[in-house]
Amino acid sequence: QYRHYGYDAVVLHSGEVHEVANHRALVARLGIATIHAPALPEEVFAGAGRFHAKRVILHAWSGGFQGHYKQWPTDRWVELARRLTAAGYEIELSGGPSDREKSKALKQQMAGAGVTVRDQAGEFDLLQMARHLRTSYAVISVDTGIMHLAAVAGVLTIGLHGPSPARRWGAVGPRTYNIESPCPGCGFLDLGFEYPKSVPPCMEAISVDRVWDEFQIRSATA
Repeated sequence: QYRHYGYDAVVLHSGEVHEVANHRALVARLGIATIHAPALPEEVFAGAGRFHAKRVILHAWSGGFQGHYKQWPTDRWVELARRLTAAGYEIELSGGPSDREKSKALKQQMAGAGVTVRDQAGEFDLLQMARHLRTSYAVISVDTGIMHLAAVAGVLTIGLHGPSPARRWGAVGPRTYNIESPCPGCGFLDLGFEYPKSVPPCMEAISVDRVWDEFQIRSATA
């Protein structure tokens, strides 16, 4: 954004690579090679508690500018939770303090479909959430901070992408898998503000079958 003229070393910020690669390019200009994937130090997880082999966390909410366009339809979450429960998993809903009312409503809709879930929206600070994610079996999330936190915590993470392309903003971690919308014209975001006047139904085009199949495949190889 034309601020580079004040500097004696300039690095191109590319919209064709993952943002992690752009940060790597910055430190590479200092002669520092970055070879490790994004991660958190193990001491962060000290005292995290026991691993819950059946706990799956669903994170339905995305903040930021026009964040609602990144959210998956509620009925899809309800059906996914129903399938997970039928398969023997325990479901938790994740969210921040500002998501409490929405999360409560989602829990009620799931209850109406005969699905029992635990609503944890707003219950953890960031450190507590990192530890909670680490001890969970899997996280299924829209493109938002919790998705990235789960990825670096090393938990099986499935990210749902509509407006944001995974090549730019997908979660990066040892057990992370990204699902992109098949809807034409999606994956248009670069820095986060480039919404067209008519936004395609990106998230609506991601089916429950697609997410469920991905979860089953990755669970079988976990």
